[in-house]
Amino acid sequence: MKVLWMVLLALSLLCGVASAWLLLTSGAGARMLAAAQLFVAGALASLGCAGVAAVLEDHRNQRLGLVLVAAYALALGAFLLSMGNVR
Repeated sequence: MKVLWMVLLALSLLCGVASAWLLLTSGAGARMLAAAQLFVAGALASLGCAGVAAVLEDHRNQRLGLVLVAAYALALGAFLLSMGNVR
């Protein structure tokens, strides 16, 4: 289970970095869709990471998983707020 937690953590971080890179370096089109899909995959991996840490009852990993979930929630909020500024 500890290995599963580490794999989910790595997947979440990699998806977050790849999504941010695609959003910052591309315009509209298929790359934007890929960035959105990577974002959703990373958010689901962070939820899985928090869930596995809760099952393991490891408090340090629970905090790290919750920080990942909060970071994805803040990123989603910032993205939705920025969409309101587009004309």
